[in-house]
Amino acid sequence: MTITEDLSFIMDEKMRKMFEEAIDAVNTLYLWDWLSSYKGSVIFDKRKEIRDIENQLMHQGIPYNASNYTYIIHNMQYIASYGFAKWKLNVMIEQNEKQYSKIRDFVCDKV
Repeated sequence: MTITEDLSFIMDEKMRKMFEEAIDAVNTLYLWDWLSSYKGSVIFDKRKEIRDIENQLMHQGIPYNASNYTYIIHNMQYIASYGFAKWKLNVMIEQNEKQYSKIRDFVCDKV
């Protein structure tokens, strides 16, 4: 499995770049199948595959931060398990909820 989808639907440029690099890392390492069955805690996991993903992310310029890497790897795991289309839908829903919240807060502040 290789993911080659367009991520232009991600509004935040830094987030989009981070996910592009993460997808590229998992593609490069051929770990989609492994991630689809992965069960574990990324922060405490010493398995070679997790460390390989982290090293690839660092090599691609994403500075190491345990919480960011956990977030990235869990998103890659979601894609591997449920598919890119379902992940994309969830990301779009989350973005819309954040936008709605900002609009609501702005309007409520004016009332």
